[in-house]
Amino acid sequence: MSSPIASLFEGIVSQVSAGTELSRMVDGPQRERLLCGLLDSYYADDQADVIFETNGAWTAKILELMALYPEAKFICCVRNVAWVGHSRPIW
Repeated sequence: MSSPIASLFEGIVSQVSAGTELSRMVDGPQRERLLCGLLDSYYADDQADVIFETNGAWTAKILELMALYPEAKFICCVRNVAWVGHSRPIW
């Protein structure tokens, strides 16, 4: 099970991005502080140098994460496509 942090991150991004009502109220530095604050506070109790996050949505956010944390490193594990299809129920 993945943590809710990717969804929370995407929620903030979508609310303060260009084209929304809030985009005029939140400038670039504020947006960065909001996003860093979310991640920093969520992982505040985790003193580890490495964070394992299993939500695949992060792969679409790597550019934003690199802007917030330029020293970060990412490792994306890839599974065989057939295994992915096999692990998800088809209704």
